[in-house]
Amino acid sequence: MAARSANLSATLSRKADTRRKIILGGLLLDAAMKDTAWEAHLNELMGRISRDQDRKAFEGWTFKGGPVDD
Repeated sequence: MAARSANLSATLSRKADTRRKIILGGLLLDAAMKDTAWEAHLNELMGRISRDQDRKAFEGWTFKGGPVDD
């Protein structure tokens, strides 16, 4: 029974953590779309993405929602 309770607690904790990340990400994206300073900060952070699979998620994407300027 204790293991089940611990599993439920861990699941709820992960869900809360995921929700916080989604909310914070939405706020940061909104800020970047409205303010060039925030856009610059997030572009700098995105430049730190090291995993190929993570970088691919952003290929061709901009904060404005249009294609990347070449």
